[in-house]
Amino acid sequence: MRKKKSQSVAKKRHAFLREFAFILLGLCLYTIFWEQTIPVFSAVSYHYDDHQKQIGSMPLSIDSNGDVLTANVRMLLSPLHPVHFTIAADDCLNQLTINGKEVLKKKDESCDFTLKQTVDLRQYLKSGENSLRFIVEDYGGKGGIDMQPSATDPVIVLQQFLFFAIIGLGIFVVSKNIRRLKGSMLPWMFFGGVVARWWYFIATPASVRSHDYDAHLEYILYVLRHWSIPSTMQGWESFQPPLYYFLSALWLRMTSIVDIAGINMEARMQLLSVFLSIGTLAVALWIGTMFYPEQKNKWKFALFASLVAVSPSLLLLSPSINNDSLLHLLAFLSFALLLRWWNTKGRISRGFWIAACVTIALGILTKSNMIPLVGIAWILLALKKISWKEKAILFGISAVIFLFLTDWLYLLRYVTEGKLTIVGNLNTLSSGLLVKTSLSHLFAFPPVFIFQNPFNDPWADALGRQFFLTYLFRSAFFGEFSFYPLLHLAQGMLALALLAVPLFVFGFCRDIVKNFRRSLPLAVAFLVLLAVHFVFRIQTPYSSSEDFRYSILMVIPVIAFVIDGAYALPKWLRRLGLGLLWLLAIACAAFFILIPFVM
Repeated sequence: MRKKKSQSVAKKRHAFLREFAFILLGLCLYTIFWEQTIPVFSAVSYHYDDHQKQIGSMPLSIDSNGDVLTANVRMLLSPLHPVHFTIAADDCLNQLTINGKEVLKKKDESCDFTLKQTVDLRQYLKSGENSLRFIVEDYGGKGGIDMQPSATDPVIVLQQFLFFAIIGLGIFVVSKNIRRLKGSMLPWMFFGGVVARWWYFIATPASVRSHDYDAHLEYILYVLRHWSIPSTMQGWESFQPPLYYFLSALWLRMTSIVDIAGINMEARMQLLSVFLSIGTLAVALWIGTMFYPEQKNKWKFALFASLVAVSPSLLLLSPSINNDSLLHLLAFLSFALLLRWWNTKGRISRGFWIAACVTIALGILTKSNMIPLVGIAWILLALKKISWKEKAILFGISAVIFLFLTDWLYLLRYVTEGKLTIVGNLNTLSSGLLVKTSLSHLFAFPPVFIFQNPFNDPWADALGRQFFLTYLFRSAFFGEFSFYPLLHLAQGMLALALLAVPLFVFGFCRDIVKNFRRSLPLAVAFLVLLAVHFVFRIQTPYSSSEDFRYSILMVIPVIAFVIDGAYALPKWLRRLGLGLLWLLAIACAAFFILIPFVM
């Protein structure tokens, strides 16, 4: 009877996965449609007065260097393209010429950068390449140009309709399967996380809130042309291990069928990152089911899944073109496999250990930030209650796996270049990023200052870049980026997170005492990652070394201990603690929903 029931549940899950795969396919087709209907701008060639020409990108925002700014840019349009555009210039748009035809002359409203003009350009634009020339009068401060499709253009309205139609279909599929799976929260949380990632991807060009995306693209294109590993001197990111770049080159080769005039290569790379982020989300939810089985802990799991699904540290990087996207998936997957190994016995346990070690090795071939997982695995091996003989066998297996799957890369680097390189661009970082390493700079954590200054700036001492824990905490929410149009919401998020810090400490201590074996992998992962990050910050004293993305796996133990701490409170405080965490999840979701509208 139990076997038939489990088979029935498995069939329902498979049915849901099939239907959800069609939703993902719909989102992919929508992305192709969206990519082929939005305008694509080339690099901007601009100059002030008679000064030398320089290169920028749209939207153009630069320091003023004269009275008249002249900018030339090409815009590529597909056969189906928007014709209504909003245009603004800082400070006055004197003239706009498209394909040699004069479109706009100076008007009073063209001298207010905050008030964008909406213009019908259908008689000036054509499919393919269009040449645009802006002449802008600049009164000092900042100068710039912004030109975007109008939100009321029929093509943009069609884009929005199709997106929300697919989301509506997804909600129908999820709600139908909720009934099949007897109220499981898993489909809702997974679907919500997928939608959040797609929403942020659609609203975020590759160059926005990215980390050296052009250098990563340079590495990918080198591999695509040569199918070999470049010298560490080839480019800014060429010291990086090669796995992500070979995977990306293969992805570009496979998806070249949807490439039109080479204009959507960056979007295709972003799409790969989104898929990897969705995979990371799925693995994180799998980890959640290990700690909070839905049959016994439905709302605990729902809270864990909600906080993971809208975790800013995961969402911010989801459309980025860099090796963090693959690293996240492999780090979470290796930890999930270690948890399965920790909780099982016999031959199947050894299989999970081997799988975890192979995944860690692949992670090391992706980015050196994966190396701490080796320490986590070996510490857990030493602590697990198995025979010393079994420990010796498993240690030997892991050593062989790490040796044969990763050491060849460092040997190759040493033979061909005469040096071992882990992080190869540290010597070329700007001295302006250097920070101090005293105890106060490492451990200072002023809550009021953090609330008042929620955003990091790797260059500004006044915003607290010198303080490691302060920078680390804020970067878990906003990276090294600023979101001043959402300042008050950001402050609210950090206020809730600061109030959750005591819950984390309480949950950590209580779990170690009450649920030692269950919580040990979480505690080991958190302590190892934090200790390694401390050492990294001391050895490489740059503000960029303080970013939470280097220890991304800490998301799992932090969320788990915070939830356990909230549920362990006395009844009269429990609702307050849980309400705080649900508010934090809602605030994070609202933050990413609003980004496209205000940034």
